[in-house]
Amino acid sequence: MEELLKKVIEKITPDDDETAQLLSFFEELKVKLRGIGEVKLMGSVAKDTHLKGNKEIDVFIIIPPKKDLSGAVKEAEQALGKSNEYTIEKAFAKHPYIRVWKGDLRADVVPSYHIEKGKEPLSAVDRTQWHVEHVNANLAEGKRADVRLLKQFFKSVGVYGAEIRVGGFSGYACELLIMKFGSFQRVLEELSAVKRGTVWFLDSLPGKTFDEPLIFVDPVDKKRNVLSPLRPETLTTAILASRAFLMKPDEKWFFFSGEEGPKVPTVGLFFKSPQIVEDVRIGGLRRWTRKLATYLKENGFDVLEWRVDVDDGEDVVALFLEDLTLPKAEKRLGPSVFKDKMVEAFLEKNEGFYLDGERLIAVRQRRYTDAFKAVEDFIKVELPKGYKAPRVERNVGKSIKKCCAIRQYIKKYLFLR
Repeated sequence: MEELLKKVIEKITPDDDETAQLLSFFEELKVKLRGIGEVKLMGSVAKDTHLKGNKEIDVFIIIPPKKDLSGAVKEAEQALGKSNEYTIEKAFAKHPYIRVWKGDLRADVVPSYHIEKGKEPLSAVDRTQWHVEHVNANLAEGKRADVRLLKQFFKSVGVYGAEIRVGGFSGYACELLIMKFGSFQRVLEELSAVKRGTVWFLDSLPGKTFDEPLIFVDPVDKKRNVLSPLRPETLTTAILASRAFLMKPDEKWFFFSGEEGPKVPTVGLFFKSPQIVEDVRIGGLRRWTRKLATYLKENGFDVLEWRVDVDDGEDVVALFLEDLTLPKAEKRLGPSVFKDKMVEAFLEKNEGFYLDGERLIAVRQRRYTDAFKAVEDFIKVELPKGYKAPRVERNVGKSIKKCCAIRQYIKKYLFLR
């Protein structure tokens, strides 16, 4: 495995010119923004754990608590808007910020409050400066290659990123995992054997009880679980992929590019992506899809799983079903004949009855026999906020096809014993 990992490290480590370009972009922005507050580089570039090909940086403007975050964003927009060399987009998820493009380079410019280390944060991003400081002070220089391996592996199998679309491992989580276990291989070994409710920590015991599948206590804030963004299906994929890789290490795990259609009947909804920050719109689309899945289940369709992803300017919903069609009649199991009041209510609601021993059975006509018709009716009544009516197909997007292909790849390798 050692030779394989060395080969991958060479491919995913940015060269000096790449890093210099990003640092130069930061210095350029820093000069223009320094009148607003203390300007600092954050994110993976600040910790030298970024991957080759990364064109994004995080620029934080540290302001005093008495200053308004939205006001700082407006000042930043005005300061950078004086030049026509930048493209600027306002963004707001749980926190106001702007995205700035210069050619193929992008910066998220984020206001943050200055807080003392260990104090309660005033905004969602106030801990970030202490996260960067902690990693730079405690991650051994030789371990940055392991962080890159872990990030690339997670990215390849679709579980890298704490954003709502992914629900996976953040870059900070990857750094802490390497600090905890020492190497890429050891992290995968721990993940492959992890138990639900496991609590990991570096030097701080948890400051509260967490009710989540997997916990890593934030060394900067012991009341915070760094792995809280992990969705159960994302964690499951990470565990299975770790087991499969350890059974047969292969470079493909780091650069997976296959696509495969689902093995079950599928309804795909393709929405044109509205001009809304991704975390906001995808969060809303996931809530809407959960309601749609519930509606289908209430009407007799067995929804095995649903997913939401982004593909080429479209936000895609995929519903994996046991079947797309149902019989016209539906069997309804009723109460025992000895439960008088329940029997009366059952007979009142249903036309005629049959008997299965002492239990009453009724048959009624289904509202829907076609899943597509049920989906179309639901869309007529309610659309996700900010979206127009989607294109509905027996198909899914490229990202979801990749997810299906990864699962088939995991299955193949798990049986190589």
